[in-house]
Amino acid sequence: MSVVRFFGCFAILSLPCVSHGADWAVSGYGKSYFVFQDDVSVGGYQVQQEQTQLQNAVRLMISAHTQGGHDFELHYEVQPTFSVNKNRASSGLSSQAALTSLSYRLDDLSSEVDQSDHSQIFQNLDRLNIQIHLEHGDLTLGRQAIAFGSARMVNPMDLFVPYALQTLNTEYRVGIDGIRYQHYLSDFALLDMGVIIGKDSKPEGSAAFIRSQTSIEGNDIEIMMIQLNQAQLFAAGLQRSLGDFGAWIETAYLNTGQSSTNQKRYWRTSLGIDYAVNEDVFMMLELHHNGAGTDQAKHYLSKTQSAAYEQYGVYLLGKEYVMPSFTVTINPLLTIASSLVYNLGDQSSLLNVVAETSWSENQYSQFGLYQGFGKGLGLSNSMPEIQSEYGASPLIIYASFGVYF
Repeated sequence: MSVVRFFGCFAILSLPCVSHGADWAVSGYGKSYFVFQDDVSVGGYQVQQEQTQLQNAVRLMISAHTQGGHDFELHYEVQPTFSVNKNRASSGLSSQAALTSLSYRLDDLSSEVDQSDHSQIFQNLDRLNIQIHLEHGDLTLGRQAIAFGSARMVNPMDLFVPYALQTLNTEYRVGIDGIRYQHYLSDFALLDMGVIIGKDSKPEGSAAFIRSQTSIEGNDIEIMMIQLNQAQLFAAGLQRSLGDFGAWIETAYLNTGQSSTNQKRYWRTSLGIDYAVNEDVFMMLELHHNGAGTDQAKHYLSKTQSAAYEQYGVYLLGKEYVMPSFTVTINPLLTIASSLVYNLGDQSSLLNVVAETSWSENQYSQFGLYQGFGKGLGLSNSMPEIQSEYGASPLIIYASFGVYF
């Protein structure tokens, strides 16, 4: 089925449901990111050139609500990217990029609209769904955002197109195609189930899930199972307060079902606390265990070619991590936030610092940086060799401006 035919059929079925007596709303944003990335070199060998880009994103959002109990949602985004370096518009810098080789979309528009030596224009039909409100739940059909878990930095439950650590525009999760039903058992309990439909409905890009959420005496509990082709994920999470602290734990066990890999089964767990020192200072600490990773830097590249990284949303390469962060509100219009991802195995880290200023109710700007620390690239047989996860991560500086309408 072609993408035109698929989305055309969906629109024909959906629009009559919301055209009669509907309240329509149109909104969106325009964002620009000026990004500079330093070069990466070792022993006179340049691994990556210095890069300067202007990345833009214009998002149009159309929604409708009917008295008959239907909601319609459509998001379309255009992303023009301009690069100083010839043929560098498709570099690793990205305003919005997901992290698996699977799109979890039945069919899609061509992502690239135009390309030249110094520019590319991308498009993304990111939402196209209808939500039907039933007596005890909500049924959502079409392209929608589906994400799980309560951990703040790394979500072991979140397998579908998670964002990379250095993604700049994470305001909206990447939409995926599916059918989802959320049944409200009570004011504090939910049963959530659905089917994710991958490209051409092939099993390797499709999934099914069932999840329950409940709150018992201040304990928010989440239990979930996902079936992905041959793999199964079993996960659970808990959130609660501990005095003045907020606390959470989220753990997931994945069995890939693949006999050809030595990493058939692994656990991923995140444990964290947060604390508001006062109304202006907020601190957080999260620990993460990544059973899919390795303690040896020489195996990092081979790990990225495994199913965990290509299909199941894993992106950290090591095993044990400490991730502190803090946010300081300087005044009602200016906020400074910083976070650190520290790999205990190779003792490398990635620092992020960002200052955000609100100029008005619908205008803001950001100035931030990413900087890696640790052992840089080495040479093995005159070829570059990774010695730590973040030691070779170059300095990235960016400035952005956004307008909402």
